[in-house]
Parts: sequence; structure tokens; C-alpha cells
Amino acid sequence: MTFRPNNIEFTLIRKVTAGAFLLVFQILVISDICAQNISAPEDSIKTSLFHAIYELAEPPTIQIQTDVDQLLEYSENEVYQEAFTTILDQGNEMVSLPSKVRTRTYLRKKICAIPPIRVNFPKGLLRSLGYSESDKLKLLNPCLDEAQHQERLYREHFLYDLYNLIDTNGLRSTIVHIQINSNQEERYNFKAVLLEDEDAYIERKNASIVTQNNLNQRSMDRLSFLKMMFFQYMIGNTDWAIPFKHNLEMVRLPGIEKIVALPYDFDFSGFVGQSYAEPKEDLPIKSVKERYFFPFKISDAEYDYMIAYYQSLEKPVMDLLDKATYMAEETRQDCSAYLAEFFEAIKDPKALKPYIKRR
Repeated sequence: MTFRPNNIEFTLIRKVTAGAFLLVFQILVISDICAQNISAPEDSIKTSLFHAIYELAEPPTIQIQTDVDQLLEYSENEVYQEAFTTILDQGNEMVSLPSKVRTRTYLRKKICAIPPIRVNFPKGLLRSLGYSESDKLKLLNPCLDEAQHQERLYREHFLYDLYNLIDTNGLRSTIVHIQINSNQEERYNFKAVLLEDEDAYIERKNASIVTQNNLNQRSMDRLSFLKMMFFQYMIGNTDWAIPFKHNLEMVRLPGIEKIVALPYDFDFSGFVGQSYAEPKEDLPIKSVKERYFFPFKISDAEYDYMIAYYQSLEKPVMDLLDKATYMAEETRQDCSAYLAEFFEAIKDPKALKPYIKRR
């Protein structure tokens, strides 16, 4: 059975496979690798698998062979299951290895047909292929098999690119093509977003992850914190919090004394506009489309600086959106209108100030 809603394609293809094929195939591949004693010299291990994929000119294809029924069966426990994953760059094999997969993120597991997936590779086999030991890939999938959900996924991907325009220390993402072959003789095809895992980020930026909770804004690098807050306001996102690092990756970076907060998971933002997204009941807004600035204390000088900074970004932001041709034209027009509201508001700093500086 094939679903073809507009420009998204979710395909269920029945095919004859033996239930034991995956296990036998994995054993043969591992045996072959060991027999050949494949190894890479230390100085050739230059990059994570994520970064190698990120640098590709065209979206690669990631093929995952696993038991889909087991994978998609809802469970609050995030348990890995056996899989075999192949990554193709324009038909050329980059990686073909046994792996483990599981679903991730609590809410999307409950409501999405194919929730986000994490793929975990053996570190030693990655190293034998010349990659670093950053062994996990985080896949963000369209929530449902409808064109609008594919477009919303593209919007979320765009926000990672947008934040990197605002702060070059941001997390990265890239678009990939996914094929999931099931032990139950089913196959799915769709476009997904590959997110930068924290290990890949650590390697790329020579960073360290902050594991402690109960943080506050005094722990944060001030400039990056201000940029992040105004970014969240621009995209209409209130689904983040400092104390328990909710949708914020806390890192320490070379040359920056304090902690840098990196935003991620933007599905509850007004910019993305997921159908399930609602603001928290204790906020004075009724829709995620409404913007709300959390009442952190900001000085007049900081306010003026950030207004000027974001005013200078209007053209680069809109240019970036124009280049995001992976989105449908109608989607880009809607995104442009939403961002234009923000840029129009900051043209009158005096009128906007009471909504930002409430302390």
C-alpha cells in the first residue's frame, strides 16, 4: 500500500524475507570484517559519521533493516533492538554495519506514526572504517504520513540552520532519505532530519557537556544567552527551561568562561506549528503562534544591543529562507510572514520594550 500525499511519500512494500536473514547477515558481515582485519591508522580518523554525512552535497539514503512492529510498539522504556544499517551517498556505500535502534522523545513516541529514532553503531567497526567513535545518529521523522507533517519537519530543520546564522556555536542538522525494511516484510520511505548528537558536537567544537541540573541564568555566558532568548522569541518558542536543561544542551566551549545554552527540539514553536503543540497553562498566551518573552532581567544596554543585532540579521535571515527550497513555496511564504512580524516589531524598540523588559 502506497501513500502519496503531495510531495511526501510513505511507502509500505510487501516483500519476501526470512525472519532469520538479518541475524545471519550480521554474523557474516562481522566475520568478514574481522577476517580482513580492517583497521584505519589513527591519523585517518578525522571526523564523526554525522559530520561526514553533513558535508555531503546531496541527501544520502539511510537504510535500516529491523523489526518495525517491535520498534514502533509504544513503550516508555527506551530499549535498543538489533538492526542493520546501510548509508548510501548517491548510490555509493559509505557504511554498512550491524547496529541497534530505538525510538526516542516521550511525546512524539505517543502521538507519531514513526517517532524519532536513534541508531547506535559499534565504535570499533566505525573506527575500522576511518570514522571517529561518535557512534549515534539521531533521526527526526515526519510525525504522520501527510504532506503538512513533512513540511513541518522541514521547518524544524530550517531553525537549526537559522540558529547557526545567529550563533555559530549552534547544533547542526541535515536532511536525509530513510528506508526502513522490516523483519515483518514491510518497508517505509520518507525524508527525515538527522540531528547532531552530543558526541559529534563535542568532537567538532572541542566542547564538554554540562551534566549538572538546577542551573540559572547567572551560570550562562551572557551574550549567547541573550541571543538564544531573542531567537526563541522570534520563532515563538516557550518550550524550554534552564534549571533542568529542558530542550537546551548545556556546553562549555574553549575561550568562553561560562556555560553556553544551545536550543533544540522546536516542534512546540509557533514557527513550526505542530498540530499537537499547545502553550503551558501558566503562560499568558492561548496559542503557540503568540510570542512570549520569559521575564528574565535584561538591562537597557543589553536590550538595545540585541535589538540592533537582530535588526542587522533581517536580510540574512530572509535570504536563508529563500534558499530553503526543500520547503514548498507556500510553506516558505508562511514562514516569511511569521518572521516578518518579528522584524516589524523590532523596528519600534520603544513599543516592544514592555513585552521584553518586564523587570
